Amino acid sequence: MKDKWPVYSEWQTLQEKTKQDFYFPVDGNIRLEHFINRLRERENELLQLQERKKVLEEPTFSNDVILNKAEALEIESLLEMWPVYQERKAAFQELRYTERKQLEQVTLHFGDTVPSFNSNMDRQVEQIVHAMAEIDSDFQTEELTLTFFKKKRRVCRRKLIA
Repeated sequence: MKDKWPVYSEWQTLQEKTKQDFYFPVDGNIRLEHFINRLRERENELLQLQERKKVLEEPTFSNDVILNKAEALEIESLLEMWPVYQERKAAFQELRYTERKQLEQVTLHFGDTVPSFNSNMDRQVEQIVHAMAEIDSDFQTEELTLTFFKKKRRVCRRKLIA
């Protein structure tokens, strides 16, 4: 016993110290685990926010990509008008087809002899041809504009999602 007495004495001293200085609650382990989990969640949130801050601080937006409200509204209105545009395009193509068929019928009916037109009819035909050329030009311009705005919209959506 004499040999073991110093160990026993130290053990008793430590027992008394733990009773006096340190109190660990009954549900302390559970509370500690909850606290650690909440701490990890907050650390993850902090990392996500730091990454988001980096993305937002980077000067990745160029002047031509940044949209103001007027451009966004214009894009939206063009997209809303797209079905109407498609219908008009189809109607125009149908009109062209009908015109070609009528021209073929006239050519078949009259053969090589061309009926004489008066100058008033010549002007009307010329006006119609000119109007069709303008419509075709406008159509191509609108198609290019719509394609441009669609690309711009896709780029903006990608930027907003990122």
